Amino acid sequence: DHEERLDRLDEVVFGSGTANVTMKIENDQDPTWTTLVYYVSVPAGHSVFQMMVTAYDEYTSFTFKATYYPQWAGHFIDSIVGVAGNNTEQTFWQFENGNGTPFDRGVDLIGVFNGDVIVFRFTTW
Repeated sequence: DHEERLDRLDEVVFGSGTANVTMKIENDQDPTWTTLVYYVSVPAGHSVFQMMVTAYDEYTSFTFKATYYPQWAGHFIDSIVGVAGNNTEQTFWQFENGNGTPFDRGVDLIGVFNGDVIVFRFTTW
């Protein structure tokens, strides 16, 4: 059956089950900032952006704004919890793995898997 084969393909490509992800929000520009931590569960292989939408739906304290750019087939994160990037101050939201390594692709192109830590860091370029 076609649907059964697609399910098996998803399992081979993405792994099975749920991705329990820790999402941290950090701000290098504010020395008084306390790291915000959210625990989000999504199907394994969902994008970081889909994880953010789930967190938005589940936590009233987590908000974000994003702009979709069709030429990149992805979203740019404009603000998180009311903190927005600024061209004059050269600030933006960088996102990283749990080891502090920035991703080389956008939030729509990185999948999350069980145990992942995703860090959004407000920083400068």
